[in-house]
Amino acid sequence: HSKASTNKQPQTKCLLSDKAMTRSPESFDKTMLWEINGTFYDLSTFVNQHPGGKEALLLGLGRDCTALFESYHPFSKAKGRQVLEKFRVSNGAVSQSTETKEAASGKDYFYELLCQRVAKVLQENGVDPIRDRGATYTRSTYYLIIASALLLSGYYHAKVSVT
Repeated sequence: HSKASTNKQPQTKCLLSDKAMTRSPESFDKTMLWEINGTFYDLSTFVNQHPGGKEALLLGLGRDCTALFESYHPFSKAKGRQVLEKFRVSNGAVSQSTETKEAASGKDYFYELLCQRVAKVLQENGVDPIRDRGATYTRSTYYLIIASALLLSGYYHAKVSVT
């Protein structure tokens, strides 16, 4: 190895659609980043670990996906932003756009107010918007009984039809 090879830019490995590629951190192109609230993120190494699946992340690649992020994380934005922070790209490393400051801020005050009001109504009705996201035990038991009845009914129907 020569001295010239030690002066190279550090490389970042990105996995998009299972195809590996490398690039230097200074060469970020907006089409290869996710933009949320005017901030750019390189989520390429997180795509395959995303709890909602890689397809959900790939929908936002190369565009302002603020609305997508906000709609999928209405009550868990703080945790989502904490994860995003690990993938933030320096603004200097991204080519500048001609968007206005209002558009770049990505703030949708109507949506924020809507989320707050929905969370309040849910809490007033005894539903925690973070914790109570799945079916209750009562509802799960009900579905189990219905599914069992359907299976049993199908079994007896097939048994009678054969004889």
